Amino acid sequence: MLDRAAIGKIDFSKSNLYTLSIRLCADGFSFFIYDPFSAQGLHYFPCPVDVSLPFLVNVKRLLAEEVFQYAYKRVNVVCADARFAFFPEGFLPDDEAHYPLFFYSNCRQGEDERVLCNEWERGNVKILFAIGRPVWELLSHACPEVHVYSSATLLLEYFGSKSSWGNTRKMYACIEDGFLYVFCFDRGHFLFGNSFSVHGAADVLYYLLYVWKQQGYAQERDELHVAGSLASFSGDMLDELRVFVRHVFVMNPDSEFCRMFDGDAETVPFDLQSALLFDFK
Repeated sequence: MLDRAAIGKIDFSKSNLYTLSIRLCADGFSFFIYDPFSAQGLHYFPCPVDVSLPFLVNVKRLLAEEVFQYAYKRVNVVCADARFAFFPEGFLPDDEAHYPLFFYSNCRQGEDERVLCNEWERGNVKILFAIGRPVWELLSHACPEVHVYSSATLLLEYFGSKSSWGNTRKMYACIEDGFLYVFCFDRGHFLFGNSFSVHGAADVLYYLLYVWKQQGYAQERDELHVAGSLASFSGDMLDELRVFVRHVFVMNPDSEFCRMFDGDAETVPFDLQSALLFDFK
């Protein structure tokens, strides 16, 4: 159930000035309502799902809530799915009917899906990802001008904006929903991105060090930045990482995000934080 008391504090007579950002994940939904004219006008709501029901039914139940019956200036949907594929600009055909062929050549095929494309313009990279076709049709009907993003797109945008700082190569790692997202850059130039299913610290260490070695990073010079569910990065694990990688940094929530949000930022999925910074900066 949504926090009715918190929702009651929002002035929906001005909803056409607000941005609504919804995160859809198999384990639970969440959303933000952002009022750009208030110093801390960022309202966050986690929404548990009934795992005994189909994903589409849970989305229908979410969109039936009163808060989604208002018109917003902008509506974003973040698909928190670890299936995505990166392609250089100019590699994909213009006709999106061919997107499934390219996407499913790299990722496991789901049932009755629509393959969508995001773009990281600064890096000349396109990102293919999938959303259930019935969910897509439901969202498009409820919000005709909805903007749909892969988690990978938002993380790539956020990490990419920081990767050109300094004179070292950087690797960024983010843990969300049991998956490790890894992105590699060479002074702002995108090198590699992938996701891995992880079940504990041993898995995280293995994949981080595997990618570090595969990409030829320098142990004494290059940097590893970790973010997301920081509880997964115990002190012992960070110490073990630093045996192999000298410069390991834990990323705190962005100061701009903390300025907008009067709450515990570490409870908010990192990709959803990135969506807000992506929209408003």
